[in-house]
Amino acid sequence: MVIFESIFDVLYLSVVIGLGVRLLLENTKQAKLFGLMAILLGVGDAFHLVPRIISHLSPLGFEGHAFALSWGQFVTSITMTIFYVLFYHFYRHQSGDKSKAKMCAIYVLAILRVVLILLPQNKWGQVPGDYVFGILRNIPFALMGLALIFWS
Repeated sequence: MVIFESIFDVLYLSVVIGLGVRLLLENTKQAKLFGLMAILLGVGDAFHLVPRIISHLSPLGFEGHAFALSWGQFVTSITMTIFYVLFYHFYRHQSGDKSKAKMCAIYVLAILRVVLILLPQNKWGQVPGDYVFGILRNIPFALMGLALIFWS
């Protein structure tokens, strides 16, 4: 299972970043936005997945790489929030939806999530981090995702 997950992670990162670069080479604004989104997703996930791959394949395991894994989650949390904001703009362009209330909701939830991510109570770099704050910082993220699913 360890080898399978590591291979899957490498393939996933390669495909997502590769497709993102390919889309950036397109001439349309929407393709470029989607390409930027894919690269952001891949690079952000790399901060979380590369330490996982190393942990799986290292004799030190997850305990020996806990600091990198924790900070990887930090970076991924921020990049995924930005990804959702960009996805909202993609949705807005595709649908023609010009609702100020929806835009406000996405930006308020994104700002709230980033503020929650940046708080020291998360104990980034420490093992274990704060479980309750892990849940709290994901509430605005889940609401953003649900809103985007519902609107789409």
